[in-house]
Amino acid sequence: MILSRFAGIAKFRGISGTLGFSAQQINLLHDNVACLHLIASKILIQVTDELELFTAFSIWMRYEIDRLASEGYPTAEDDAAEKESGLDHSKVLQYIQTALKTSPLASYLGKINNDVSQNGSGTIEQGVLMFDLLIKQIKKMEHGQQYQKQLLRQEYLTQHLSKQAGQVFQQIADAEKRNVLFGDVYEIGVMGDSGLLDMKVDTVARFVLLSQEFCAKR
Repeated sequence: MILSRFAGIAKFRGISGTLGFSAQQINLLHDNVACLHLIASKILIQVTDELELFTAFSIWMRYEIDRLASEGYPTAEDDAAEKESGLDHSKVLQYIQTALKTSPLASYLGKINNDVSQNGSGTIEQGVLMFDLLIKQIKKMEHGQQYQKQLLRQEYLTQHLSKQAGQVFQQIADAEKRNVLFGDVYEIGVMGDSGLLDMKVDTVARFVLLSQEFCAKR
């Protein structure tokens, strides 16, 4: 909602030094947020799949423990055979081959590093939109090809978004400082024993004095 309002203000005001940010900068922030939404959806899908596989694996483990514990008991063996029919061996095997060895979530939640060959920051720092590039890297990862690992990291995208937002906020603060006009500074000397003193007070100081007088009267 905030980014949408910023984008509307930038389009309405156009290129102006008093604004402090441009429509292009807001578009880059929108793009980064869209990348985080995409990564979050991928993480949610993967977590759901892993939970389903883990449930099948835990049921199979429970079955194996009960089977080994009940060896030699005919009635228990019959119960074990009935339980075995309800097992999903394909999911158990898939969990052992994938998530049990290395979780696919590591592609999104792994730590970022400084490996230049895997870092896509050079392209990002030039102000290029990342969303299309991120989709291409995800497809490469899913097909077992080489991809820019840093670009898929949730931590990297969050840090990049924080850096972008910090630059925009700093530019807005600098623009607001430039928009504030102060009058010339006048040094007030010590009043003598006699004579008049001509004195000029800026708008801020005058407002403070009037506020103090108003508070004293109340």
